[in-house]
Order: sequence, then structure tokens, then C-alpha cells
Amino acid sequence: VSGCCSRNAPRLRPSKGLCRAVIRRAPQNCAKSAEPKQRRTVTAGCVFSKCRKRWGRKFALIYTDLRNLTVIQGNSILPHSLSLLFQYLASITKSEGRAGGDRVSAALERHAASEIELHRLENPFSGILAPSLSLVGGDLGDYLRLAAPYIHWYGSDLSENRIPKSVADRMPMCELIGPDGMFFEADVRVGLWQQTAHVTYGPRRHAAEETFFILSGEAEWWNEDDGHQRLGAGRQVFHRSNVLHTTITAESPLFAIWRWSGDVRFQTYELTKYKLD
Repeated sequence: VSGCCSRNAPRLRPSKGLCRAVIRRAPQNCAKSAEPKQRRTVTAGCVFSKCRKRWGRKFALIYTDLRNLTVIQGNSILPHSLSLLFQYLASITKSEGRAGGDRVSAALERHAASEIELHRLENPFSGILAPSLSLVGGDLGDYLRLAAPYIHWYGSDLSENRIPKSVADRMPMCELIGPDGMFFEADVRVGLWQQTAHVTYGPRRHAAEETFFILSGEAEWWNEDDGHQRLGAGRQVFHRSNVLHTTITAESPLFAIWRWSGDVRFQTYELTKYKLD
């Protein structure tokens, strides 16, 4: 990725390894309330602490808590263009309730506070991704659209052309954090992924355990453990290590967060079948 540490970047005042953010809680009724606004200082890792509930069918639980909070963007709040997105994704992956999700969440919180200058990048998949991004609402949708121009998007070939180009180009993805990510971590991977309409992707398997958090669209999901189920926005799908699984889209594309933990080497990935309509 085109980016480097900037000497001119604003300096952070870390608290327990995280940058500090000032939060202002708005009154329930701004027009009528005579109450003064309450100010308090919290760590960036706590900005979304109220969101860390069990991730349910919809994002309503997360949005309800965040709409009452306004982040004051001072010199020490946004170290880079993906900071707000990373903080939000950390709250979602933490809510999974698995050790792998906790490790990914911790990595996202660490790198949300990294001082690095990111630049806008060419995105050959911008036209394909735009409809899916437009369907993600609330704060998360805003953060995704803010961050999208700075993200390195590419076809899902998983390096060394492990997925045929005809399939990879129908599934744009990014690795935000990981061994091949925009921010380096050796033992986890997390990113964003789209499967366009009318694609059968799998059966496939890999050594890493995997969770998808669906942001927009829907698909038919199959794996050896749970059989077939049709799932859409607000749901999560977990695949244990080396389980065969398939994702099938119909009329609408699928857009999701993906995370890997455990043995995250791409060399363990195997695709046995695919179909494009």
C-alpha cells in the first residue's frame, strides 16, 4: 500500500496503548433540553464499548448506542483514514464471542491507533462495490464510504492464483490487517469481501477458522456441519478449521467482513468447485 509514517502527523497521547478521544453526549432533545452537554474522556478502545453485545440479526443494537455519541475530531483522534472503521470493526468482531474474534478485535484496536499516512488508491472494482456499500447504513456505512478510497482492493485470488481469475474478479476483497494486509499481523487476517450475483463459490476449505459478518445482500450458505441456510445482512457465519463450505449468490451481491485466525497461511486453501452464471 502506498503509505508511510509521517513526521508531520499529529502526535498521540496514548492511554494504555490507545489514543485518547473526547466524547460528547448529546441531550435527548436538543431543541428543548436546558441540560449542559456532558463531556468525558475515554480511550479510543472504549468509544464503542457499548456496542460489544452479542451480534444479532440486525445492526440496530450497535446503531442505537452510537447515535447518541459525537466524536470530536481533534489532533489526537484520527491517526489515519481507516481509524474509525477499524474501531467499529473491532466492536463487531469482539461480539462474536470466540477467541479468534477477540484476537482480531485486539489487532484492529491496535492498528486504529497507528500513526501512518494513507493515500488514495486506484480501485478497479469501484463500480462493482458501490451498490453494496450504499446499502450499509448508519455509522458503519459512513465509515466504510469514508475509508473506501484508501483501501487496497483486488480480486480474491488469495495470492499465487489459487482462485481462477474469472472467479476472483467476481469477488473483490481487501485484507486490512494480516500477513498480506495493509497493516501487518502474523497470526490473524481481517478484511472486506464481496461476492457478486450469480456465483457459486465452493465447496472450499482451509486450515484457518473463519467468520463472515454480513453487511448487505444475502446468500445461501452450506457447510458440512450445519447444512444449507439462507442468511442476509446482520447475520454471521462461522466455519471451523478445514470444514468444506460453499457460498451461493442469486440476484443480489453479498458484502461482508471476513476474519481468519489459527493457521492463516493461504497455502492451506483448496477450492474444489465453482460456477459462474
